[in-house]
Amino acid sequence: MWMSDLPDNLLISEINIPGSHNAAAINTTRRTRWACQDRSITAQLAGGIRLLDIRLKPKKLKPKKRRETQNPYTFITCHGRLGLPGANEFQPLDELFAECTAFLTANPTETLIITIKIDDWRRSRAADRTTILETLQTYLAPLPIIRATQLPTLGVCRGKIYLINRINDDPALGIPLNIPDNTPGSQLPSTTNRHYVVYVQDQYKGLDRINPEAHKLDLTMAAIKHKRPGTVLINFASATKPIGRFVYIMRELLEHFRDPAIRPSALGWLFLDYAFTADLPTLIIASNY
Repeated sequence: MWMSDLPDNLLISEINIPGSHNAAAINTTRRTRWACQDRSITAQLAGGIRLLDIRLKPKKLKPKKRRETQNPYTFITCHGRLGLPGANEFQPLDELFAECTAFLTANPTETLIITIKIDDWRRSRAADRTTILETLQTYLAPLPIIRATQLPTLGVCRGKIYLINRINDDPALGIPLNIPDNTPGSQLPSTTNRHYVVYVQDQYKGLDRINPEAHKLDLTMAAIKHKRPGTVLINFASATKPIGRFVYIMRELLEHFRDPAIRPSALGWLFLDYAFTADLPTLIIASNY
């Protein structure tokens, strides 16, 4: 496992990490409007992914199931609010966490960075959101989670999950991070519950109509120039076109990074769709050495 060769005193912000965008939006047989990955979570982790972007939909359980689980709600991984209710759903959150904890148990030198966000509230009422988020805490409670407000070192995080909360400002759900929608590049200053700076690029719409791939590549490369020691760089390398089409730049990034003489040494945390379309995760991992 690749993190075993990195020093314990290395801040996690200084590790170049390949990630999967909408990591649990998986279809292993074909590409669809809803899927963003074609490998299971376990297969993604085996391939070197250590950064997971997880989107959720809360669903109220029927009375019998509520009595069995002692929880009023369950959580299903999803992709946005696309399509009819149910069409965008993937796997239960507890199954995903079981895959993650099994991986960390088998590979205690590694760490996982997981961001959680609720993308689809359509099967819940606004009045129930407090109960929903309290229930989510019960799903998180058994996990080996790090909630350090200062940037932790890899040594502290080995065998554990560094959890980032994109839902609200409650540190019980992870380190809060409010990413501006469709940002071409934003610096997010430290907050009460996050004592470090984050730079984020996540422009996914409104790209150049003639060559959206080149535009997205320029945005991704421009964001890398904002990486500073002690700053977390979160870079999304995919976007959308009209009518449910998508922009992928994995192969372009691979060509751009292939020559170590011109490749930046600090790449940050890079979220990819269909992460293994090109051998980009391997190159990002190798750039740490």
